[in-house]
Amino acid sequence: MPCQSYSGHVARWPFRLSSGLYKLFHPPISQPNLSSSQSHQQPQIKTTHNSSNQTKPNQTNITMDSIKQGANFVSEKVQQATSGTEKEANKQVAKDSDASVGTRASAAKDALGNKVDESKHDAKGEAHKQAI
Repeated sequence: MPCQSYSGHVARWPFRLSSGLYKLFHPPISQPNLSSSQSHQQPQIKTTHNSSNQTKPNQTNITMDSIKQGANFVSEKVQQATSGTEKEANKQVAKDSDASVGTRASAAKDALGNKVDESKHDAKGEAHKQAI
């Protein structure tokens, strides 16, 4: 049954598999060479138990969590610095005697908001730092 592919040509079933894909889906079957002395032996299966394999997933999760917490810490510190810079700029506008009273009041209000944001980002950053 034909089907339309994205490139515009019609593909037909069964699809012709490349040799690599054919080998992937059809692994070679090896026939054991059984002599009369080997025909009654049971195959031996070796099993090994490695206790370090049991701890690797936990170590990976801890590492990924630490990386995430570290990235969050850096993000909060950047946001803290941005808020601090905006706060200082707004303080300068609020102090400027050439600016109108409304502009100075608005800048003072914004500076207070930036101070709150700066403190908030500092606290969050410290929490992420402690979680690392």
